[in-house]
Amino acid sequence: MYSQNGEKFEIWLELLLKKLGYQNVMRNVEYRKEDSKREVDICYNVTKNGKIYLALIEAKYTKNKSICWKRKSKKSQIISIDNLIDEVWERHLFVGADFSLIATNSQTNYKTKKRIGERKIKILDGTNLLGIYQNLGGSNSLEDSIRRINVDNHKRKRNIIYI
Repeated sequence: MYSQNGEKFEIWLELLLKKLGYQNVMRNVEYRKEDSKREVDICYNVTKNGKIYLALIEAKYTKNKSICWKRKSKKSQIISIDNLIDEVWERHLFVGADFSLIATNSQTNYKTKKRIGERKIKILDGTNLLGIYQNLGGSNSLEDSIRRINVDNHKRKRNIIYI
């Protein structure tokens, strides 16, 4: 189940991508292949030189100062892949994406940046996102603009894509 702030952040990213003019922006997507499936926070298409590319976003909202390379296990959860970057990379390969990004409202630590550099994954941190938001005319802080999202005004249904 989503945290309220996590869901608001995903919606905020979806709206931002649509304002930027990206195509086929979908949130809460499940890709299915044979008996396997992977969940993607957001996917969208980028058109460049007449070719359509698939991009995936893993949205990580945190109240901490930074997202970490290693994920801390919680008592009530079993995590099979112990770090976010490998999880995103595995999803990237499964779906056959052209680009994968991790978007966060905060910052990333050195180990995370180093590990991301070893993969075809880009990072959009809070500073990057705030700059994009302000270039589009946003005047509030990143946190204020996320907090203002009313989740009840946005579709919660899962999008299912068979590949």
